[in-house]
Amino acid sequence: MNDYFWLLCAAWCGLTGAVYIRYRLGKSVAAGEFSAEEVASFTRAYALWISCPCVLLWVLQRSEGDSAAPMFLTWPQPQRSLALSVQIFLWSALLWWVFLKDGASTLSRYLRATQRNLGIFNGPAAIRIAAAAAVASGLFAAFFGGRP
Repeated sequence: MNDYFWLLCAAWCGLTGAVYIRYRLGKSVAAGEFSAEEVASFTRAYALWISCPCVLLWVLQRSEGDSAAPMFLTWPQPQRSLALSVQIFLWSALLWWVFLKDGASTLSRYLRATQRNLGIFNGPAAIRIAAAAAVASGLFAAFFGGRP
């Protein structure tokens, strides 16, 4: 399982997640809330932004050898630095998109269409808070979480 953890993440979270979102948004396309092109673009980007980094992390893990665990902070150099660089790039891209490119409103719109009404938890402000908290917790874990 450890050998294919990152590939499983790519397949389950990225690809299966995108298929599920596309399915859930089918009613919204039929109702005219979204165009088929919007949904295709969103789900394609969703799949790529999750699957590609996971595949890259898998390649880095495999380059370490057969006994490598999926936790990249335990990997030797240069794999650990490369994996951390990928993670920092992804955090930066998330914050840029959510805070500077109106990604919070975009996600809010899609969340309202695919989930039960959760009130303020589907709003742009909640998404900004969640993105900042996710990045902050990731940074804390990466730099203060205690490496072996």
